[in-house]
Amino acid sequence: METVPRITPLMSNAELDNWADIYAQARIGEVVSITFSEFIQSPWAHLASAGQETAPECIENGFLPLLPAQAEASRRIQGDWNAQSRKGAGSKSHLVLVASN
Repeated sequence: METVPRITPLMSNAELDNWADIYAQARIGEVVSITFSEFIQSPWAHLASAGQETAPECIENGFLPLLPAQAEASRRIQGDWNAQSRKGAGSKSHLVLVASN
């Protein structure tokens, strides 16, 4: 009789339930159009791509994560900030310290 190899789960049922709650409450499927099966393969990367990096902490503290429109605005703002940081990496700061008596 041939034995069937056992598949060892990579996470506990509690962890899987936690990620399922985050996926649903943060509306990840709406924001980046992925299934839960795809999401669970790399949840932190998908949260970042959806602009929902704060969702786990929000949910843990009893708050709702960003709405899809808020998440999209967050992604745009973060992208703009990153582009400005790369562009201005070698340039002077926009702020100048001025002393007056």
